Order: sequence, then structure tokens, then C-alpha cells
Amino acid sequence: MTYFSDYSKKRFAILVLIVSISGFSQGMLLPLISIIFERDGVSSALHGLNATGLYIGTLLISPFFEQPLRKWGYKTIILIGGALSSLHCLHFPYGRV
Repeated sequence: MTYFSDYSKKRFAILVLIVSISGFSQGMLLPLISIIFERDGVSSALHGLNATGLYIGTLLISPFFEQPLRKWGYKTIILIGGALSSLHCLHFPYGRV
């Protein structure tokens, strides 16, 4: 039986929290984008392609994150990603003209 240190448990909990926050923000933005698309007359098929492209893009970019993770570490990458996500979420309502 393996015992994990308090540090390992804490780090795992932080990673789970970060993934949960990212999933929550993405889950909240997709319906909003759908509403905006429908209001602008964009077909639901195009919205489906937009959502599919989001997940395919995530899948395709994943292998390229190994090098930056080795170079800068998890903490730096998570902080940069969190800052960029926050910035984009705050800027989203102002991006429409």
C-alpha cells in the first residue's frame, strides 16, 4: 500500500481545482456563444463545428506542451494559462462590435 505525503495530496487537490475551474469557465462560455450565434442568425451546425474545433484544437496542441513544461515547470504554465483564461473571460463581453 502506498502512502502519499501531504504535499502530494495538496498538489493533486490544486491541480483538480484548476481543471475544475477551467472546465466551468468553458462550460459557461459555450452556451453564451451559442446564444450569440443564434441571435446573429448563425446556423446550429456552425456552432457545432466551433465547439468541435475547440476540442480538436486542444487534442492537437497537447503533444507540444511537453517541452515548455520541462523548461518552465507546471506552476509557471498553470499561472500563465490561468492569467490568459481570466483575461479572455473578462474581455469576452467587450469583444463584440
